[in-house]
Amino acid sequence: MKVRTVLKIVVFFVVIAFFMAWDLYENKKKELDIIARTEIIHKTSDILKDADFSVEQTAFAIRPVPYEPYTIAVENEEQRKLIIEALANLKLQESTNSYPYTDSKMILLRLNKEYTIYLFENEKNIFFQTGEHNKSYDIVDGDDFFTLLDEIRQ
Repeated sequence: MKVRTVLKIVVFFVVIAFFMAWDLYENKKKELDIIARTEIIHKTSDILKDADFSVEQTAFAIRPVPYEPYTIAVENEEQRKLIIEALANLKLQESTNSYPYTDSKMILLRLNKEYTIYLFENEKNIFFQTGEHNKSYDIVDGDDFFTLLDEIRQ
């Protein structure tokens, strides 16, 4: 009788240890997957897959949030093309950070369709709100883009 009880206890602990090890394995696997995803470098043109950055009729405007009565629209066609090209080539990493919209600038971009993008300049973060793609990205290399933004504000 004692042997049977001891055997049941041993089997019970082995089963519990197995499930604990399995849980640890799954958690580590998820953690490594998240790390791998965040290390991948994306471009804006990769994220907005259906966007045609080469269309002739484009529009680019930037507006502070909360919505203030002014919007900076880029009327100069050459300057608008430069800024849209810089935006298309931004190097981004997926981010888990989120920031309040009140700290952002809203970019209204019209290419073959309209896109709303929130830019957090101080945090070097960008949030795409496109319907099918609502994600936040850290800007890895955006010096050209920020230089062009500073030029249009002057």
